[in-house]
Amino acid sequence: MEISITGITRNRKFTKALVRHSSALEPLKQVAVYVNTYGLSFDVLQIVFLDRNEDYARAVGCKGDRLFQVEVPTPTAEVVEFGDEAAFVSCIASRMQTAVKICGLPKEVEEQLHDAISQFKVG
Repeated sequence: MEISITGITRNRKFTKALVRHSSALEPLKQVAVYVNTYGLSFDVLQIVFLDRNEDYARAVGCKGDRLFQVEVPTPTAEVVEFGDEAAFVSCIASRMQTAVKICGLPKEVEEQLHDAISQFKVG
């Protein structure tokens, strides 16, 4: 399974942090590479960051392709220090955990992804 991270936000600090910390985020996006997607309706889990309140999360689903979108809130400066690479990547990992929980994966796949994300360490 592939993981895609994108943002539709006015928060320029967040989008700049995505670019600045892209090399640290890349291994996090790869944690699902060995998850077997056979039998699933998608191969790509796309996490879309939107300007919403902190408790927002919505599974959009598939739209006729092999991509499943989940919307999560864009973190603010009150939630994470954008200049702190480890804190930023940890925040993104936390939002990934939320996305995994709500996208309706089979229990075994959900547990594999949860464990892989939980064990991820920056650097």
